[in-house]
Amino acid sequence: MAATRSSASRRALCSASAIVCKQVTGTHVLRVDGYSHLREVGKIGAYLAIASDPNAKEPVSARTKFSVLDRLRNPGLVKETVMASFKAGGTWGYGCLIGGEDLHKSEYLNNDSFAIRCDITVTTVSERPDHVVFIAGNTEPDVTQT
Repeated sequence: MAATRSSASRRALCSASAIVCKQVTGTHVLRVDGYSHLREVGKIGAYLAIASDPNAKEPVSARTKFSVLDRLRNPGLVKETVMASFKAGGTWGYGCLIGGEDLHKSEYLNNDSFAIRCDITVTTVSERPDHVVFIAGNTEPDVTQT
């Protein structure tokens, strides 16, 4: 005599959550005209401050790349950072991206001006809260006895 498979369906209870990461990349170019008036400075630095919600509890993760551009606006001298956490009001960068004398003798200075490009990649992380999922199906094994 054979046992028959139960036709009763049961629902399994399961919870699920997700963490979603997205990256957004943007570029900003700073052009400095009249460099000869700044020669006494001795060095050129580049810093980035990320404007974020001052009430934000979590820091923003970002990677920056500073490039001194040549006459054709192609990246020449490049300094890149690792992924760093920025809190509201925080900055990241280089106090000496290029020395003043090095800039003066370089291909980057053109008609008493130069440009620095900053590429920034910001990673956002959002969490999706737990929620309950019902999965319909037969939870009993298919057993046949002969």
